[in-house]
Amino acid sequence: NRPHLRKTLNLFNSVTLVVGSIIGSGIFITPTSVLQYSGSFGMALIIWVFGGIIVTTGALVFIELGTLIKDSGADYAYLREGYSFDKKRPAFIVLGNAISFLFIWSSFVLLRPLA
Repeated sequence: NRPHLRKTLNLFNSVTLVVGSIIGSGIFITPTSVLQYSGSFGMALIIWVFGGIIVTTGALVFIELGTLIKDSGADYAYLREGYSFDKKRPAFIVLGNAISFLFIWSSFVLLRPLA
C-alpha cells in the first residue's frame, strides 16, 4: 500500500490558486504606478474596479468557451474552432489551424517571455 495523492481540484482549491497567482504576480508593484499616473486615490480606485470588471468578463468568456469547446488546448482549440468557419471546405480548416498555430507560437516565443 503506497500512499498516493488524489487528482482532484475543487472550487476552493481553484479559487485559492487563481487568487494566489494574481497576488503574487504584481499587485504589490502596480498600485504605485496607478496612483502616480491617476493623480488621486479615488481615480485609482475607479481604475482598479474597471480593470477588475474587464478581467472578470474575460474569465467568464473563457469559462463559456471551455464549456462549449471540449477539445484540450485552451487558446489553440478556441482559435482553431473559431476560425474554421466551414468544416466542409478544407481552406477554412487550414485557416483555423494556421491562425491558432501562429498565435500559440508567438505567445510562446514573444508574448510570455516578454511579459
